Amino acid sequence: KKFPADAVALILNDHGGGFTGAMSDESDGDFMSLPDIGKALKEAQAETGKKIDIIGFDACLMAGAEIGYELKDVGNILLAAQESEGGPGWTYDSMLGGKTLGEAIKRTQSNLYKIDVTPQEFAKTVVAVNAEHNNDIPTFSATDLGKMDVLKNSTEGLANAIINTKDKQAIRDAIGLSENYGGGWSPYRDMRDLHHLARNIIIKSTDEEVRKQAEEVKKALEEVVFANEVNPQEHPESKGLHIYAPTSGSMGEDYKAVQFAKDTHWDEAIESLGVQFDATQKGPRVWPDGSVRKQKP
Repeated sequence: KKFPADAVALILNDHGGGFTGAMSDESDGDFMSLPDIGKALKEAQAETGKKIDIIGFDACLMAGAEIGYELKDVGNILLAAQESEGGPGWTYDSMLGGKTLGEAIKRTQSNLYKIDVTPQEFAKTVVAVNAEHNNDIPTFSATDLGKMDVLKNSTEGLANAIINTKDKQAIRDAIGLSENYGGGWSPYRDMRDLHHLARNIIIKSTDEEVRKQAEEVKKALEEVVFANEVNPQEHPESKGLHIYAPTSGSMGEDYKAVQFAKDTHWDEAIESLGVQFDATQKGPRVWPDGSVRKQKP
């Protein structure tokens, strides 16, 4: 209200953990779950009457199908990394026209400098700048949140095909070969690039319905993600969004709580591969960099 603008970007900078949530509070050992983040932004939208043009995460692992779907009604574009980010994070000065951040703020306040690009153009700039620093940010993408229903619907088709197929081992094998993130920590290691996963299913499965639905997922991703960068040595097959896809162990209540799981049968598809549901499993014990997440007293 104090600083009206043609477009608004909200950048959230802190720890991130994909569908488990983000934004740690070291004072009480808690963090915001993904539904909490969505709820807060809905309240902000109701208060301001304005939808956020860009929701960006300068945080690890937040470029996921679940994250995009949770935030689709409160933002237009998601900017985030599939993989863990390095300590430096985003390079803000280059994104703001080559000036240092302080100089950019001074010029904006005195009306001498204006970021006169569209939100989509600015999103592409952020991706391009991060591509120049992909030793620190090995994956980064821009997603059109207005098209998330297309991806949800295609993933639902694939989920139902997986539930109905007898070709379970081929699906497990395809998932296991797909790019994953988070340095081997659970549950991050089971966040798999959705495009690569779908492509591997097409290669591995002999079930024509499964293959057909996987092809639809690939097409949807290519429509939804409009800018993407990767470090070709680390993640050559990453195409912009990951999805939670464990093939063993258990799935926790925190995944069942996200809107994507509620609105699709993806969690049931994963359970059909032999993964158990554990209602007592809530939230990660460590962050993607391996640091211990402070627990509530």
